[in-house]
Amino acid sequence: MQEQDKQDEIRVHLEKIKHDGLKNYHSSGWGPKKMHNALKYLYSFTNKNKKYKVLDLGIGGANLAKYIIQNPQFEVTGLDLVREVIDEITSKRVNIPLICGDAEKMPFKDETFDIIIHNQTVHHFPDTTLVLKEINRVLKKDGLLMSIETNGWNPIVWYGHNMPWNKKKRFISSNQKVFSLPKYKSQLEKTGFKILGEKMVNFQYFPESLQDTLNKVPIFRLFYAGSMVVCSQTSN
Repeated sequence: MQEQDKQDEIRVHLEKIKHDGLKNYHSSGWGPKKMHNALKYLYSFTNKNKKYKVLDLGIGGANLAKYIIQNPQFEVTGLDLVREVIDEITSKRVNIPLICGDAEKMPFKDETFDIIIHNQTVHHFPDTTLVLKEINRVLKKDGLLMSIETNGWNPIVWYGHNMPWNKKKRFISSNQKVFSLPKYKSQLEKTGFKILGEKMVNFQYFPESLQDTLNKVPIFRLFYAGSMVVCSQTSN
């Protein structure tokens, strides 16, 4: 099993901070419309009468956190590998507990969280098995994993993450390995998760009004969607 190269991951993020500046740094380019579309689907798997202890895994510049902290059901904690991101950026954008730590060896006891949610984080690990097993460990029994992930079968995504010159331009670390929806679902099931549902989002170059229709056509779902939204649950 190949562990994440922590130093390369940190190096790339520090280079991006230097390039973008502290004010403009964002670990994800998603805007409000895309984020609300994904979260509306994921929230459909929660109980509206329940409070949840939630971990934002790979919180980065708080692009996801600033939305999920608005959910009154959620008590959110953020975890990120890069100390400089937490201290200089995230802590100034959201007022929640923030922890610097390794997602493959999280500093939490077994069954700590009701929900773990992440925005394009798992593909930063060359072996998803390691991080998914660790997520399963810190989730409570019947806990939810809410995943927003890059779709590796999208031609634009694949090109951006595999062409050397483009990887450097886009600050893509050596750790990043994009994957397809079928591959991700298979990895989830192998590491003890039960798939509750999935939806493909961000169909580039297509009007958003067509999204529900495109989701019903396999070729569009698997190849033209820029991202996947998957909700799964611990099953062991």
